[in-house]
Parts: sequence; C-alpha cells; structure tokens
Amino acid sequence: MKDQSKQDELTGLYNRKKFDAIKLKEFELIYFDLDGLKKVNDRKGHKVGDLMIVRFSQALSQTVVEDEMVFRVGGDEFVATAQLGRGGDFVSQVSNLLHGENISFSYGIEVTNQDNFQQALEESDKAMYAMKQARSSVAADV
Repeated sequence: MKDQSKQDELTGLYNRKKFDAIKLKEFELIYFDLDGLKKVNDRKGHKVGDLMIVRFSQALSQTVVEDEMVFRVGGDEFVATAQLGRGGDFVSQVSNLLHGENISFSYGIEVTNQDNFQQALEESDKAMYAMKQARSSVAADV
C-alpha cells in the first residue's frame, strides 16, 4: 500500500514531502512551472485548471525512465529528477507529448547531488523564472 501522505491527491504524483526526503546520487533536477494557470482558473474555472495540471502530470509520468521521479511541489510547480545528461531530452519528450494541446511551461535544469541539492533546487527555480519572464516579455511585445 502506497504512503498517501507522500502523494499529491489530484495528480497521483509524489508530493513535496516525498521530494524533501529523496536521497539520490548525481542527477539532473528539472523545475517546471505551468504558464498561465491562474488565467485559466480565472477565465475557465478551476475544473479546467485541474485538468491542465492532471494532463501535464501525465506527460511527466510518461517521460520518466528507470531511476527518475516526478513530484508536484506546489500548485502549478513540478520537479523531475532525470538521469545525468537526460534533462534536455526529458523536457523535449514532455513538450512532444503536449504538442497540439494548449499547455505551455517554463523550466530550469541543474545538475546536482545530495551535497548541493538545495542550491541546485534554488538555481533551477531561478532559471525557470528567468524563462518565464523572457516569455512574458516576448508576449507583451506582440
């Protein structure tokens, strides 16, 4: 029986509690954030927003291979642990699975191990927000 206190109720992914407890060697940490979820919730309702979250989590789950994990760590924030050298491919596969769907995301990738895990989490979060800022400024220029 799975420990439900470490699983996200909506998506079935591991949650922040499980993420904080992982012990891995060296891997790539990918921090994802869904773009525009607040607008979707405001304009179309939370049921549609929840469907967006579930669909994104399904794409993440379909992408993992051996020794990789995905977590929902916040409302529209997710983290994946990918094998070394696979972070870019991981993101491409997620993007391909969502092709044609009205779901976009920003992300940041950092290589990490247990010694610099918290720093890598912060750096990947910063990289993800830099991508999000760049995208919103491009959209504002259109």
